[in-house]
Amino acid sequence: MKIEKTKLGDCRVKLVIDAGPDETKADYDKAVKAYIRQARIPGFRQGKAPLSVIQKFLGAELLSDVKNALVSRLSSEAVKSEGIEVANIVSIDDVVFSPERGINFSATIDIRPEIKLPKYQKIPVSAGEVKVDEGEVDAEIDYMRKSLSPRKDVEDAVQKGDVVKIDFKGEIGGVPLAEAKPEADKHFAGENGHWASADPAEGDHFIPGLADAITGKKVGDAFAFEADFPSEFRDKALAGVKVSYSGTVQAVRRTEPLADEDLAKYLGQESFEKMRGAIRDRYLARNQEMDDMRMNSEIRDWLAKKSSFAVPESIVSIRLGEVYERVIREEVQKANAQDPTAYAREHASDIAKIAEERARRDVLLGYVFEGIAKEQSISVDEHELTHELDAISRYYIQQGDKTMTPKRVREIVERNGRIELIRQSILESKVLKYLRDEIRAAK
Repeated sequence: MKIEKTKLGDCRVKLVIDAGPDETKADYDKAVKAYIRQARIPGFRQGKAPLSVIQKFLGAELLSDVKNALVSRLSSEAVKSEGIEVANIVSIDDVVFSPERGINFSATIDIRPEIKLPKYQKIPVSAGEVKVDEGEVDAEIDYMRKSLSPRKDVEDAVQKGDVVKIDFKGEIGGVPLAEAKPEADKHFAGENGHWASADPAEGDHFIPGLADAITGKKVGDAFAFEADFPSEFRDKALAGVKVSYSGTVQAVRRTEPLADEDLAKYLGQESFEKMRGAIRDRYLARNQEMDDMRMNSEIRDWLAKKSSFAVPESIVSIRLGEVYERVIREEVQKANAQDPTAYAREHASDIAKIAEERARRDVLLGYVFEGIAKEQSISVDEHELTHELDAISRYYIQQGDKTMTPKRVREIVERNGRIELIRQSILESKVLKYLRDEIRAAK
């Protein structure tokens, strides 16, 4: 086999491969025997048709199969002979084959780049001080206490925070609201047995001024007030409108807050202290995750800025196909475009440029993470890969697709070639964790 190698760029070579009939005969003879054994030709029993008949009926198919098998075998041998680390086979061209002459073809190949790592041991990214705002913990406990504590009917005057049963009606200039503003939601016109909150933050969300109007009233008391609906009110028919309301208090219910230990018991916790600790741990984990995400973003930015080497163009093109739709969605959302399709069409060139830059950066960083992983002996084992596939399976099952078992997920990702992308994603996460830990250790 003769090989002629031409460099087409930093990460691309072209191999012209020529193999004579003495090097292709075994492949051809093997294919012929398989065709004779398996071919079904009218007038002949399977496996009994002579070669001349096979060539007449299936000659083109036979030559195509032999040609494809030879291209696969010889290109693999040529790559190995030339010591090429393949990133992607870009194209196979100019294939000429006959049993008498042999085969000649060219293979354009993108090769893995020479990775030049920056000095990543001292990345100038700060490690945040991860702590918990105790006010957030208090606020969640107060919310749970308010939501879960029982309410009891009371006879005394309405206090802020009580829930009050009322009948009421609205009018504009003496005309019932339902007639004056028939397009408005009927609930604003009046209702018997409506439960309203005496907390302005809640009651006024329904009708402005209602909470203050019923506060201080007792069961059986009447109330009246003027409601000024703001110009940006959610019901456009009432926006900027003044409505006169009147009504009667029918019942009052007041929350009896659960004591700390009773609240903990209601939620199945051993003690209030342990319940508070569990809430605090959850907020701490959330804040830790947020700081990890911030550090990851800054680490990636620094590595991309400090890394400068050519990457295979065909791999960039593949990545571009994966990120393009996501970039469109991000740009449309960023612009708050009312017509996403029109916006994407109008800004197609800018979006394409952003997507190409994103794809090239992703490919560059992928090689950088591989390089760091190699230096630090970081790898992805089968258990970690299986754990990730199980997580994917659980997601689809939760979405209602019960057929996406872990076994089926693995079959799909292996069939469509995404198994390595998943492995690469896990590897990147492990490398980023290593870099974060190094930064925090040096703090």
